[in-house]
Amino acid sequence: MENDVRKRIDLLKNKNNIKSDNDLLVEIYKYKKKHGKNLKQDLSDFIDKNKGSYSKMFNGKREFKEDDYLAIEYVLNTSMAYIIEGKGDMPDSFKPKGIRYAAYTDTIGNYKDLEENILNSSDEYDNTLLDYMMEYKSKTGFKYFAELDLLPITRDHGNTYKPNQLAYYSTEKSLILKTMCELLPVDLLAPYFNCFVRSLDIYTAEQNRYQNPNLTDDVIAEAIKRDDLRKELAKTKIIDLNDFNKHLIRINGKPLGKGLFVNYIMTIMLRYALTHEVDDFIREELLENSIKINKESLNHAAAFEEDELKIDKYGFITDKHENVCYGSIVITPDSTADLSSNSKELLNQLNETIRCYQKYISSQSKITAFDNEIIAEKKDNPDYYSFFKLMNDNKIKTIPVFKKEQENKDYFEVANSNKSRLINGTDEAVFAIIGAIKEIDELSSQSLNGKTYFLVDPSIYVFGGSINYIIPKDITVSNKYSNLAWVINVNAMWYLNQYDSRGRAKRLINLLKLYGIKKEELNNFIDQFIEITNNQLNSLDKTTERGKEIALKMNDNKSFVDIYRDNIVEAF
Repeated sequence: MENDVRKRIDLLKNKNNIKSDNDLLVEIYKYKKKHGKNLKQDLSDFIDKNKGSYSKMFNGKREFKEDDYLAIEYVLNTSMAYIIEGKGDMPDSFKPKGIRYAAYTDTIGNYKDLEENILNSSDEYDNTLLDYMMEYKSKTGFKYFAELDLLPITRDHGNTYKPNQLAYYSTEKSLILKTMCELLPVDLLAPYFNCFVRSLDIYTAEQNRYQNPNLTDDVIAEAIKRDDLRKELAKTKIIDLNDFNKHLIRINGKPLGKGLFVNYIMTIMLRYALTHEVDDFIREELLENSIKINKESLNHAAAFEEDELKIDKYGFITDKHENVCYGSIVITPDSTADLSSNSKELLNQLNETIRCYQKYISSQSKITAFDNEIIAEKKDNPDYYSFFKLMNDNKIKTIPVFKKEQENKDYFEVANSNKSRLINGTDEAVFAIIGAIKEIDELSSQSLNGKTYFLVDPSIYVFGGSINYIIPKDITVSNKYSNLAWVINVNAMWYLNQYDSRGRAKRLINLLKLYGIKKEELNNFIDQFIEITNNQLNSLDKTTERGKEIALKMNDNKSFVDIYRDNIVEAF
């Protein structure tokens, strides 16, 4: 080390026509004097008092003083990195502006001393401060400018230019980000991997949608090594769906709610781990985190009142038209890497989760149709299976046919999976529903001594104006009018004409006659309707928006029937 520094000093002296160490001190003194250094000594005193310490520095026996860096670099036309460590080549000329000095010393004070315009300037070699920070791995500098958000990579991966950000000319942004992976603490580094943003150009190429173009394989290879960064990027985020779907507004003006999103960088990192050689523990950690994240995200999406959700090729959970986005999951490519047996098993688990939800995710009941098949969670309820057996044995067309139980899931079959969910249906659809539950209740009553199988919060699908199929969340044995009360309260819409009591009464009467209720049964039905509605209100989950909405309908309908009982009986 000592001899190497001496050799480089002598080489540089010869290259710059400096004959001796004494002459070198003269040039250093002149530079300092010219650049305003407060030197109290004249030249001869300066040499006499400093030649011993400089001799030791030139011979590699003492560290150079930071205060001398610029002067030495200028006089010898090179960088201190070359003098001390032999880094880089000797330039032909050097006119320092302080940027190389600041990057090499890597102290906050020297960065703060730089004039503002220098941040956007280059020297005569077209090198900027950032170029030198890259060369010297200036950890303090990267941290300092990351805190100020002045690095030339935006945290949201947009293209917005920030005033006074560090200029870069000869360095690729991906290489800057790779260096940041090596130097920055995780709290400052993670925001540069923020891939939660979903741009409005939704159908453009992936690189412009979710993936920062700077996230090259080299960057991911560096990022994936950091335990702290992997842990941080595995965190999900709850995002207001109105903010995420800014181009969409519900007709009724109600908010979309909040969705759970995974950072898309997880998909990018997992893709890398499955197609490149990485340590097994890193790959397995990514797979385990992805399985956990997907379960969390898919369970969250299952709360949405949507008929049919799907997962697009980027992992976003959307409605079937891909208009509204409700959340996202980690998705995987085919693996080309040599996987351990444990990694293979974890990958199979992850792919199975994705495959199942690609086909069967549904928020309302966690049940949906796909290619004439329905899959539902296995129930710990004998009445549930007794109901399907009774309906299937009697070939009730509106009830799916139970086929088999496999791996804690029930498989059903429907005649036609083309459907639309009835939420607030037309009269035609509501009348069809009344006809369907009448058939169900009559058959149930024969088997249950006057009671019926109550379809708990059923999902009802219509096709071509008729009922395609009805699938309940669960089944309970209840009052024979329970299904009728639920349909009237939730689907029939007769409560909407709040100030037209005659119209509401007529609507209700039509529904009751269609169901088969006789005039002499009407008072008994109204009594039971009020009691049933109270019971259903008590069991209703009123912490959700949907639950609150149904509760308001039920209370309104119950009050109307009670207050207008005589009018209803008279008009029947």
